[in-house]
Amino acid sequence: MPPERLAPRRFRPRGAPLPRRLPRASRGAPRVRGADRAGSRLRARGPRGAVLLDARERRRPDAGRLRGARVSAWLAEPRSPFVRTGARELQRSATRERLYRASLAEFRRRGFERASVSRIARAARVSRPSFYAHFPTLDHVLFELAWRLALQIVARLEGATSLRETLDRLADALIEAHEAVGDAALFREMISVFARRSPTPGIDPSEIPVLAELLRRFERAREAGELRGGMPPAQAARLCLSGVFGHLLGVDAAPAERRADLRVLFALFLADLA
Repeated sequence: MPPERLAPRRFRPRGAPLPRRLPRASRGAPRVRGADRAGSRLRARGPRGAVLLDARERRRPDAGRLRGARVSAWLAEPRSPFVRTGARELQRSATRERLYRASLAEFRRRGFERASVSRIARAARVSRPSFYAHFPTLDHVLFELAWRLALQIVARLEGATSLRETLDRLADALIEAHEAVGDAALFREMISVFARRSPTPGIDPSEIPVLAELLRRFERAREAGELRGGMPPAQAARLCLSGVFGHLLGVDAAPAERRADLRVLFALFLADLA
């Protein structure tokens, strides 16, 4: 009995080089769509085996970064302004908001130090890893709270025409923010996170909303002669915000008393005392 003939190998191990010459098919074999184009690209390999790019791809600055891959010329086009947010992005935003609200409820109920990520995740109806996908730490929830309050405080300062009016509105806005949080311990924890995690992760200090707005207001006040003489606007903005943080952390006062204390603090930056 003649020995059994093995079938020829029809696969190429991953990573093996492509053959330099493609075998010719028999005359009666059906033509395969795209075979001629593939053969021409194989023959067009340069001396180092790099696939040649067409003229439009060669014009792209990143065309040489992807060896042997097509680089679409449309990737650099600006995104259309008519593109709407997809369902996945909307779902992600809704999940983040549920986690944020569940975290604040946990902080108020248990305190920040005793807060549990597992309880927060269960209250938000997500898994524990989902929490960390949105907030790397519990501190980041406090940063989110501070950021939202800061935007509201900056909006409260709109319309003020003088430095004195700006600082008076700032005192009122700070008291309103304290009342909006509704928990004195949580409010102090939010302020102290800036001391524990300095610098603020992922945020340029110059982009902190209240600090940036104070700097802009103090620069305009210096030009108008309203800022205390000899005090640079950047220094005044830092000292003013640091004084506010210190007062909010160290003084437990009623709203009327806090407003009076803040106005005394802000008066130090007015030109009237020069």
